Amino acid sequence: MTDSNTTIESVLQEQRVFDPPEAMAAKARIGSLAAYRNLAEAARTDPDRFWGDAARRELHWFEPFHTVLDWSEPPFARWFEGGTTNLSFNCLDRHLDG
Repeated sequence: MTDSNTTIESVLQEQRVFDPPEAMAAKARIGSLAAYRNLAEAARTDPDRFWGDAARRELHWFEPFHTVLDWSEPPFARWFEGGTTNLSFNCLDRHLDG
């Protein structure tokens, strides 16, 4: 038996970029690759600020959180401490109020 069935002979890497049609990009929440890269950099350099801003912007909070992430007792991460939200409300109910 040869090793050819158990080893990887090559690793394919795709370098092409497929830009979306302009009309689709205009409707997108992230309209360009540059905008995506800016968001990714913000998340990498200041994750507490990035995720805190996203949570405040995208979710309804009945009580605001005071700490984005408490990682003082790994592996137990505590996200958005002090905050009270309701996932059902955020996924469904708030969209019906419109």
